Amino acid sequence: MEAKKIKVILKRGLILFLIFSLFFLEGCWGKKEVDQLAFVIGIGLDQGKKPGDIIFTFQIAQPKKGGQSGSEINNWILSTEVTHAPLSEEKVFEILNRYPFVGTTKILVIGEELAKSGINSVIDSFQRYYQFRRTMYMIVAKGKAKDILNTKLRNDQLPALSLLGRIEENKAVSSFPVTRIGHYLTLLSREGQAPIIPVVDRLQPGEGGIDYKGSEGGEAEELLLEGAGVFRVGKLVSYLTDQESKGYLWLENEVGTRFISTEEMNGISVTAKVIRSKSNYSVTQDEKGPRFNYQLKVIVAMTEVMGSQPPMSPEKWAAFTGDAEKLVAQAIEKECQAAINKDKEIPNDFLGIGRHIEQKNPSLWKEVRNNWEKTLQDLPVDLDVEVTIEHSGVDRNTPVSPVNPEGTRQE
Repeated sequence: MEAKKIKVILKRGLILFLIFSLFFLEGCWGKKEVDQLAFVIGIGLDQGKKPGDIIFTFQIAQPKKGGQSGSEINNWILSTEVTHAPLSEEKVFEILNRYPFVGTTKILVIGEELAKSGINSVIDSFQRYYQFRRTMYMIVAKGKAKDILNTKLRNDQLPALSLLGRIEENKAVSSFPVTRIGHYLTLLSREGQAPIIPVVDRLQPGEGGIDYKGSEGGEAEELLLEGAGVFRVGKLVSYLTDQESKGYLWLENEVGTRFISTEEMNGISVTAKVIRSKSNYSVTQDEKGPRFNYQLKVIVAMTEVMGSQPPMSPEKWAAFTGDAEKLVAQAIEKECQAAINKDKEIPNDFLGIGRHIEQKNPSLWKEVRNNWEKTLQDLPVDLDVEVTIEHSGVDRNTPVSPVNPEGTRQE
């Protein structure tokens, strides 16, 4: 009986102790009020003036006090040169008296000079610090990252947000590759595939085939996302042209929707819109060694036919549609072949052909992995592109097709 009383007293005492202890516990050990934070949306990395230093540029978005809408924000740009990445946050706090919250960072812009000298040591901070997310997008700047984030856009939008919008809507045009920092880190530990990162450049009126009206002072610019940079052991070793990067997208099954224009055939050219695209690959071996084969199946809609042609019957139109499919296939093959040629030329295998061989034929990969660059240069790579036009419009003639004397087109 005495033992039961002792147990009851001990239980009650333990409960009272735990309840009493709650008064000494803090709620959130790392808690900071919103008005103490500076919300970082873009970070630029550039080579420092001193060896080993990195220039961090923070683009910080803060809601305007008394703004008429929640979308009105202040654009704060701060740059600081440090030896170690975490020290940059201290510098921001010393200037703003706010703690930089990097968990909101969406865009990481890497300056060209730093990219060529190597980025892996500074990227280490982005994979270790808990606030950074592996979903951040990576971009290589032509020139300095600081200049990209300081660009005054004509619509007064923050450069980091402008780039973010274009990247997230890229499936609508599929004109450049998209690389998240998590994917980049994954490729670092993978044999047989090199990472690539899209390239951004500042565009003056008239450059790049694009003309626009700047501001009254002529200061406003635009940012162009086009092409990509190829990395080897964390260093930028080559650039992909617009055509080569689009070929990469076809072969890596990353094309959503985009337009394809063909060359002329018998005075006729076609523009088509991609509806669906699927790429596959296979690995074979014969007496001459391994072969690699890409197979692409693309469904398109014909959106434009340019040129003069005689009025066509339904039978002739069916034959013309078949010819148009070949024209579109040739245009796609041209982009893909440009990427394959560049992959062998570097050679740095940004297409991941080695990775594909490892997946399809591990024993073959063991044979070629130690001399993969030489093997890649000599490897026969076949390309089969099959295009199907599902929608061609209701008219079998172009506006400039020959007409009857009465002004009507013959069927």
